[in-house]
Amino acid sequence: MEIIKQNIKKHPYISVFIAWVFFFLTFGRFSTEGVLPINYISPIVFGASLIIIYLIYSEKTKSKTENLNKIYIRFILAVLVCVLYTLAAVYAFSKISYDRYIEGRNPLVPFVFVVTAMLVTSIFISIRKKWSFEKAAVIIFGLGFAVHLLFILSNLFWTQLDLGSVNSDWGHLGYIRQIYDNFIPAQFDPRQKWQFYHPPLHYYIEALFLRLQTLSGLNIITASYNLQYPTLLYFLFTFITSKKIAEEFNLTKIPQLIVLLIMAFSPAFVMVSNYMNNDMLSVLFIMLCILHSIRWYKNRTLKNIITIALCFGFGMLTKLSVWMAAIPIAVLFIAALIENLKSKEFKSFWKLFRQMCVFLCVAAPLALYWSLRNLIRFGVPIGFIPQSMEASNYIHVPIMQRLFDFNPHQFDITAVASHTRDFGYNEYNPLVALIKSSSSDICSAENFEKKFFHIDSIVLWIAIVLCTVSFVCMVYILIKKNTLPPVYKIMLSATYITILLSYYIFCIKYPDTCTEDIRYASPLIFIGAVFIALTVRQLQSFKGKISKILCTSIIVLTAAFCISSFTMFVCDSLHTLSIVW
Repeated sequence: MEIIKQNIKKHPYISVFIAWVFFFLTFGRFSTEGVLPINYISPIVFGASLIIIYLIYSEKTKSKTENLNKIYIRFILAVLVCVLYTLAAVYAFSKISYDRYIEGRNPLVPFVFVVTAMLVTSIFISIRKKWSFEKAAVIIFGLGFAVHLLFILSNLFWTQLDLGSVNSDWGHLGYIRQIYDNFIPAQFDPRQKWQFYHPPLHYYIEALFLRLQTLSGLNIITASYNLQYPTLLYFLFTFITSKKIAEEFNLTKIPQLIVLLIMAFSPAFVMVSNYMNNDMLSVLFIMLCILHSIRWYKNRTLKNIITIALCFGFGMLTKLSVWMAAIPIAVLFIAALIENLKSKEFKSFWKLFRQMCVFLCVAAPLALYWSLRNLIRFGVPIGFIPQSMEASNYIHVPIMQRLFDFNPHQFDITAVASHTRDFGYNEYNPLVALIKSSSSDICSAENFEKKFFHIDSIVLWIAIVLCTVSFVCMVYILIKKNTLPPVYKIMLSATYITILLSYYIFCIKYPDTCTEDIRYASPLIFIGAVFIALTVRQLQSFKGKISKILCTSIIVLTAAFCISSFTMFVCDSLHTLSIVW
């Protein structure tokens, strides 16, 4: 087991990708009735592969291991139990139907399967008193994955934005279908088709995923129901990246867990990873740019700077808003150059300068390709964003009122209110909308009326308190000495301010309700979580009672946010399924 643990820890992205493939092959939609043999073969092949890999690796350490036969037997038995458990879940998944169109696809089955596995594992660890930071992180990851999977499978396309259909020529699905059919971006002015103005990388990935499914015999309609799996994978990679960034900041165990909890259960990321657009992939590339910029700053090699360039370039090929990743990159680049000039290490300075030239040579063609292509061929302005086609979303409120009006009536409804949702008024304050869309925008009072208690309101007010705490923590970390190296303070605060200002400018320039959404500023959640974690680390170093009370309060508040969010998504999915049933 130790070998397996070491390899998962050493190759987390590959390990998560394998687990993702397993869940896709086991619980994906491959037929209109029941399941195919591949659903049952998947867990068997997965278990057999684990056993074979373990036996191969353990042979290398045979001389060093005592009671090897007992270890073999225990491991094989554990794998067999997991395989049988999974087969039972797949059987239930195929027999307990919920969908009037595609039978045999009850989303509660994989959710209960994952949650049960995590609870059983937690109980087993508790009985043996073998808890560790790594095990806690895995449990958080598993439960967060379960919530994301439940929401995606239960809501299907019902919460999607600007979706279109796989048989249409507009929207995100239309864009995917266009690349699926032609293998190249549209050879016409992208302004002619709704949402075709976006850079093509995400849509190529989705089109490739669609092509792999149809080549295996699926019809394109059924295959399109699986197109949320790649966006789920983007989030899983983002979760791993957030852990790696937390490690780069030398966060201790409890502070790291706070970051992981907020990332795993934040309603914003559940929603964004559910969308079939390019938002989640753009967040992943922003996070990767931050991670590798920090690594380059610590170890200034050509390999590391090329990695940053590729992350930034492919990010810009995903969504133009990834330009905001240039802020943390620029801060660390400039800081490194200034340090060399101050120390008068001119040889090292020119080495860094050459590396930055390499960065431009790699990143610039990727980052500018889509904008320049459309400008030269079709006259599309750089940074073009179309106006909303729904006039009812337009906000007729003066700018000063939008910025500074915090009338309590804005919180009467937990979801972002607009005339199109018949809430009586359009949401107009960007900050209020930002908090709502990051916490409880999946729900409304009608969703839970006579069905569940108003968990959405609980999540909203806990989120408001947590956001306030996050802001106070940010101010504290920035003004307090020895909490974080100054260069990282500048990097985080500059990125935070840039994203927030960009969001406000976007809301004012395009005064539509749809622009007031956390998906345009979701990296703020991670940065806020980091500031909370840094504050907890600082409080843990103090010995006073007040420090302990504050530290405990922050931990309890974070736990309450995560538990209420988890509950909200379960309630929302149950409500959705009750409509279908």
